[in-house]
Amino acid sequence: MGDESDKKPNFSVDAGVLKVNGELDEIEPNEFLAQLKQYAESEVSAPVLDLGDISFLPSYHVNGIREAGDAFVREGRALTVCARRNVKKLLERMGLGASIRLKSTEPEG
Repeated sequence: MGDESDKKPNFSVDAGVLKVNGELDEIEPNEFLAQLKQYAESEVSAPVLDLGDISFLPSYHVNGIREAGDAFVREGRALTVCARRNVKKLLERMGLGASIRLKSTEPEG
């Protein structure tokens, strides 16, 4: 068994892409929102939130994604969220497709 130092961080940024590592239901809403706000304040020109490893999106995290998307729109940038088909559909149903680009990480078919 590994200790806490072996634990992968909840978030990572690579080439301007904010990746969520692990399941969102294991991440406190305040931590997720703080990370999204920090990312929104970055200078990345084409922001991408990678939720590709997420199989379940708790509803309490949807507002954080919406707030981040709105922050990017105010600055003339559009947030792209990459997610599994079921998470993408949930975000669409919650109305996020109007202000955020939603892309599936799974092949259509």
